[in-house]
Amino acid sequence: MELFARHAIAGRFFFWNDILIGHLKTEYPELHRICEEPNATVAEYWTEDDWDVNFSGSLSSSDYNSWVDFMAAVHYHISIQTF
Repeated sequence: MELFARHAIAGRFFFWNDILIGHLKTEYPELHRICEEPNATVAEYWTEDDWDVNFSGSLSSSDYNSWVDFMAAVHYHISIQTF
């Protein structure tokens, strides 16, 4: 996480729009559509040790399954970028 954090937490990358961790807006359009801050930076979504992405309303079961896949993809991209 250190390499990722040095660049991303500085606020230079947009969580949904930049390719740093995949093009999430394109890969998960249903989650992007219902997120409260579609233009947030990575720094705005990262807390001390986890992601804090808020959605408008409750997630449907389909959206929840997308969220689980989404988080796995994000953590995978981060893990391979730290080496």
